[in-house]
Amino acid sequence: MLNDGTQSAPALSLHPHMAWLADNLIDAGLMQNPTDLLSASGPDTKTFFLKVPDTAGKEAPSGGLVVRFMSGANAVAKEWPGEAAFFETLPNRDFPAPVVRAVFRDRHAGRACVVLTDLRASHRRAWDMATDTAADWRELARTLGRVHAEWWPAQGLRGGGRSPFGMEALVQRDRAVVTRAADLLSRMGHLNRDMVDWVEMQLDGAVAAKLSRWMAGAPVTRVHGTPSLGILWHPKDPAADRTRLTDWDDWRVDLWAGDIARLLMDNTSGGLSLQDVLPAYRDGLVAAGIDDYPPEEMTRDVRACLPFEVAVGILQGRATAARTAHWRALADAAV
Repeated sequence: MLNDGTQSAPALSLHPHMAWLADNLIDAGLMQNPTDLLSASGPDTKTFFLKVPDTAGKEAPSGGLVVRFMSGANAVAKEWPGEAAFFETLPNRDFPAPVVRAVFRDRHAGRACVVLTDLRASHRRAWDMATDTAADWRELARTLGRVHAEWWPAQGLRGGGRSPFGMEALVQRDRAVVTRAADLLSRMGHLNRDMVDWVEMQLDGAVAAKLSRWMAGAPVTRVHGTPSLGILWHPKDPAADRTRLTDWDDWRVDLWAGDIARLLMDNTSGGLSLQDVLPAYRDGLVAAGIDDYPPEEMTRDVRACLPFEVAVGILQGRATAARTAHWRALADAAV
């Protein structure tokens, strides 16, 4: 998440890629002098903020930049999840995300970063408001529909086999995720026997459930993975700007419905159902020109994705007793 910066400039000056970043920022015309990096602050050495002159005009009223680093050979491969790859390949350049100023990648050294406009002066996160409402969650679902549609061809919508992504690779990945989750579950003593039995049953059918919907034509796209209100930034002045998105570090190629299943799983405050968010998601698809996906098929997709999202939740350390009970309640209510 793009939280307010807390790390000191001296600590950031020791970042192993800071000199490389300074050279790239200057070459791109985004910074005048390497000493401008002394204004940087951030919660860690992955995300930090720069208070430097920004010439993006109306799209960047904050006068600042956000730099998000990815490191390691996998992170800089264009096909691998990472925010740089997500924004760099976004087909619609007018999409309501932070304005992408630059993407820097050094494959040889295994480093990459994306440079975005800083939204904090003009926007505020939905999470930073006093309370969240059902309308906020519907807006999130609607926005996810817009995002998914970017890689969701309207033609051939019914044919999973015509997806541009390979089925075999996704199935192998899913099996590995479920296997790791099952191993971790065996060491989770905080869940009672009844709950462990339920989770094991979910894991046993997780891959087959998703594969059946793929074969039935469920579209595959780029999903966020852990969608929450934290990725929505509302404009402080709605007349001057629009709601924008941030934080797509962990996107992956998958069935679209995983994001909606996960949205419901993480809404542990209760009161949010598939009937609340699915119409909003469909509105997002329609806004992108996709209007021929029957609601009953979409419902089947979300139900089929829930067991796999349970596996992902386990690996992410989210399977507390309370959360797992909420996941079970969703499954018992058929989502």
